Amino acid sequence: MSKKRKKFRLVAFGVIGLPVVIVLFYSMTKLFTGLTPDDIFSFAGGNPVIEAMIVLVIYAAKSVLFFIPVVFLYILTGNLFPPFYSIFINIAGVFVSLSLSFFLGKRLGKEFVKKLIKKSPKVQKFMADGDKSNTTLFMLRASNIFPVELISLVCGCSGYRYWSFVGLSLLAMAPGLIPFTLMGDSLKDPLSPRFLIPFGIALVMMTGALIVYKFKHKEE
Repeated sequence: MSKKRKKFRLVAFGVIGLPVVIVLFYSMTKLFTGLTPDDIFSFAGGNPVIEAMIVLVIYAAKSVLFFIPVVFLYILTGNLFPPFYSIFINIAGVFVSLSLSFFLGKRLGKEFVKKLIKKSPKVQKFMADGDKSNTTLFMLRASNIFPVELISLVCGCSGYRYWSFVGLSLLAMAPGLIPFTLMGDSLKDPLSPRFLIPFGIALVMMTGALIVYKFKHKEE
């Protein structure tokens, strides 16, 4: 098996594994500490406005904290708020995170960003891929597992038009954002249809994005 095929299978495994890890993390945290996201946010006094602002601050922090998986925030928010509100809070949070990292990349400049992405071949390829960059951007975003902030930094320093970047990113991320948010609403019962159906939908969409991305770059 080629090295690139192994990497692709590893990424594909991550598509399935990340939500499972989040469920296990939630379950083990509750088991050993007795705490849930609601308990952690209890200092807000049950005020949904304050809780929403805290979530947006976390999204803002994510613009420089690359290690926080965006899927984790989708599910966390879905667990804290009713589905209708949590979807819009997640969209607002993604908008904040994308915008901050985009303008940070614009501020830092291309040479500095190149140093930041030197350990991410996919993002390096995206930076150099001028002809297919819009298609690649859409597929990387739709997969919801590639580093959101690194891609935004690249777009910011590479002359992307801001509103085109934000619009395309949100359009690609929304189909995955919605089912993951709904999963958060039923996180306490991960074997229920309310959890498994959104998980199946998210899995199909994320895997489809990876397959299309692989097909578009099969010559590589």
